[in-house]
Amino acid sequence: MVSLARVYDIQGLFRQAAELGEKTLEARRRILGEEHPDTLTTMNNLAWYYHSLGRTKQGSELGEKTLEARQRILGDEHPDTLVTMNSVASYHHSLGRTEQAAEVREKTRQTISGEVALEAAQKI
Repeated sequence: MVSLARVYDIQGLFRQAAELGEKTLEARRRILGEEHPDTLTTMNNLAWYYHSLGRTKQGSELGEKTLEARQRILGDEHPDTLVTMNSVASYHHSLGRTEQAAEVREKTRQTISGEVALEAAQKI
């Protein structure tokens, strides 16, 4: 189901992608649990489908929830967390929250460049 939803997304069939994403998320929550990495991936994808449909506020809310969980479970430096951070910055920008978008993008850049890890090490 996840692969088919991605195909829909690539083809610009965002409504179909979102509908399938919602069904997939429901199943993954039930079977794997709310905080399983695969469930979080589905949440991240669904947030993007919502954004693509113009339901950016809904996508932003789901993206923020996904980011919080990924940071807690996977850590700030995990590639999946960084992908979600970038998406959340895009949602903020689309909603006119340019300062928040810039802050998230800067934190993402710092994390990728290792500045966050360096700052933490210097505090030890």
